[in-house]
Amino acid sequence: MRYRTLLLLSTLMASTAPLPATGQTQGRTATPPPSVTDQVSQAEQQALEQLFETMDMAALGAQYAREFLGQVEFLLGGTGATDRPRAMQIIEQETMAVVEENQFSLMMKLYPVYARHFNEEELAELTAFYQTPTGQKAAMLMPQLMSETLTAGQQWATSLAPVVIQRVMNRMSETRRPPPTAPAEPTPPAGSAP
Repeated sequence: MRYRTLLLLSTLMASTAPLPATGQTQGRTATPPPSVTDQVSQAEQQALEQLFETMDMAALGAQYAREFLGQVEFLLGGTGATDRPRAMQIIEQETMAVVEENQFSLMMKLYPVYARHFNEEELAELTAFYQTPTGQKAAMLMPQLMSETLTAGQQWATSLAPVVIQRVMNRMSETRRPPPTAPAEPTPPAGSAP
């Protein structure tokens, strides 16, 4: 039983959206490792730090963790766990601790991702947007929107699956049939002119 719960938890963690991070690590500003500084210019790093701070990535990380914990609790319900409340308490404590301890390492992974898709000017524009009330709302709703969007997309794809399967089967059966043959031309009698 314990093995099944741990396997379920590790599977969920591997398939859950990444947790955003903050530029702070235990009260001090962190310096990116050389692997990040090779990929992202100093100006981009500063723009990203400002963007992540404006987006309050630490709070978003906690929201992603809560989304994850909701999925764990739902899945644990089907495992027959005898001490589900205690298991959830331990999972929540350890998840939140690991998220807190590893925020900086994820930020270092996000720098190159953002830098690949946004130039320095665009990062400044994003920061300006996230400083607006609408931007703050968008940032706070991001985990919920991602979760709901994923669910909606999965439901949509599931609803289309039977149609796609039927069409593929029809097309495949058409390719298995021999092509229709043209009726044979009557042969003219011998000695007649064409």
